[in-house]
Amino acid sequence: MIATWGAANAKVHAAMLGWTESSVEQAAIVHPLIGPLTVREMLFFQHYHEAHHLNLVAMRRGAGAS
Repeated sequence: MIATWGAANAKVHAAMLGWTESSVEQAAIVHPLIGPLTVREMLFFQHYHEAHHLNLVAMRRGAGAS
């Protein structure tokens, strides 16, 4: 699961390199629960959300090992 996440994350990172500073502020993405976000806001949200889930996986792996 973590390897799959890593591959997807690498694709997102590669795609981000093609965006300019102004374009990440102008383009919008509609999140089904949060509503419209700029691409920059969505990338920050994605970063936070992924870190949250990776921490949960790490905690559960640690709990399962004992």
